[in-house]
Amino acid sequence: MKAPVWPLIWALIWALSLGAAAPALGQSLPIRLEDGASWTFVARHDHEVDGAEARRFSVTTAKRLTWHGAADGPGRIRMEPISVTANAGLRPEAASAQTLDIPIEFDVDRSLAPNGVRNPAELRAATAALFLRSGGSAEEMQRMTSEHPEVVDRTAMSLAGRELGLLARAQGVRFKSDLPIYDEDEVPNPLGGPPIRSRITYALEAFDAAAGRAVVVWRAGVEPQAVRDSLMEAVGRLPADRQPQAEARLASVRLDDDRSCRNEIDIATGLALKVACVTKVTVVTGETTVVTTDRWTIDQTLPGKP
Repeated sequence: MKAPVWPLIWALIWALSLGAAAPALGQSLPIRLEDGASWTFVARHDHEVDGAEARRFSVTTAKRLTWHGAADGPGRIRMEPISVTANAGLRPEAASAQTLDIPIEFDVDRSLAPNGVRNPAELRAATAALFLRSGGSAEEMQRMTSEHPEVVDRTAMSLAGRELGLLARAQGVRFKSDLPIYDEDEVPNPLGGPPIRSRITYALEAFDAAAGRAVVVWRAGVEPQAVRDSLMEAVGRLPADRQPQAEARLASVRLDDDRSCRNEIDIATGLALKVACVTKVTVVTGETTVVTTDRWTIDQTLPGKP
């Protein structure tokens, strides 16, 4: 009489499952930090523009983060600059124009994404100073702010919080099953005007409890109708005599925005230790096509590690 095979099969499945680094049902990756926790990140940014005005540059920044909890919310993060290095396509002195050189205090959500700053006056002043150091004039600055009052604050938040935003995108994600989860997002409008609504998809690619690591991937793209709505809203803000000409130009405009990121998460703290992101924006205006590609590689240390 042959021995039953099912006990052997179940034993094999159990043995394989112990070493598997695969998604598990209902996994959450919350941020778990002690008050005062401090750590660093190093971010490499490679920027490429293909088209009529092709250009490329690469810069690496290093910063220190310190987190403090709050009784009335998730807490705040202090971000301090450590260094800026021009890798290629930039003069060493021009690399500083890619980031702000002051400590910044952010209010953050449960994923540590910035949702406001506590020292806005200093942030605006540093952004204005950076604009002047980059070759802009006080007259140009005055004209920009009079036509678009929000430009300084938007630029400041982009310069100050973009690395934090990329790191936080996959932090604190809660998966209720092994299926992807969907959300909506807003991306900056490269043609000006209000942000554009996009669709974002998250997937838990791996969860290895023994190694203490998980992998979260996400991808986002803009919706064509959202692009159209955003551009039309921008046209509506123009003086009435300029609107017909702007609407005619929009007929030949097409905008695509595709973003993807792979994130290695430390399960114990919830921090994204390794992040690799690619953003590709294609703008077609009549016969002209401009493709802008941004690649980010960010390495984040664990709290208490140099």
